[in-house]
Amino acid sequence: MEEEGGKRVERVRVDKSGRQLWLVKVPKSVDKVWRTTMEEAGDGEGIEVGEVTIIQSDQGQESTSAGQFKLDLSERPGSDRIPLHYTMIPSVSSGQELMCMHALAQDRGAASAGEATNPAIEGRVGQQFALQPKMGREYFAMSRQRSKQQAGVSGGVSKPRVISRVHLSDTSVVQMSKEAVPLPVSYVGGAKYKREHGRKQSDYKRVKMENKESLMNWLFELFQREPYWRFDAIQKTTNQPTRFLMDVLREVATKVLDGDHRGKWELKDKYRSS
Repeated sequence: MEEEGGKRVERVRVDKSGRQLWLVKVPKSVDKVWRTTMEEAGDGEGIEVGEVTIIQSDQGQESTSAGQFKLDLSERPGSDRIPLHYTMIPSVSSGQELMCMHALAQDRGAASAGEATNPAIEGRVGQQFALQPKMGREYFAMSRQRSKQQAGVSGGVSKPRVISRVHLSDTSVVQMSKEAVPLPVSYVGGAKYKREHGRKQSDYKRVKMENKESLMNWLFELFQREPYWRFDAIQKTTNQPTRFLMDVLREVATKVLDGDHRGKWELKDKYRSS
């Protein structure tokens, strides 16, 4: 650290700025293990944390092209909880971006001792990589272990779970009103029929379903009494299931489409008495 013109100026050493360096992005778990290893070593001692290997091509020749490298981590305290084998995936950064990127370092040992140190450029970044763990039995086992730990399982002993039964009548759990519950709807011939508002399910009793011939005779009697009927009136009188009643009614009657009796049903011509 020096002073020039009353200002503090920090000199940067550039004697190693011409070196080609790789910038490798590592997962947080790997970074944590490496930092712990460096702190335990102290005094700025260089420690081997892994080994980069050139992957051989199919022809048995070594290739230094992008994406042909792998990293095997050294066994260190805490490394049993992370994958040890990685593929180095090259970055898609342009060459112009890499030309402007340099690695800046500082003597950690001297700084911790309180000595004045100057930062130094350790080199220029020539390639960027990201570590991708190799998918295998070891990786999946560690992933399952991390999932168990996140789910609250520790030491192989599960935390006790509390199961509660929820009742819809418990207003503190579920707030429901009769107006918010949709009524059952059936669609017949494009028309929509809803149950009467306010009637309970217990009000609907099981009805006796007539056979087809009996229902046809019943309809003939109704049309003898009145030549025109609305469907809801027929259903109220016969008390038959909607779909069954509609199918039989279509065989013996037709729906009036215009005139004073529009929307009502009348017997087909072939069933009318002469």
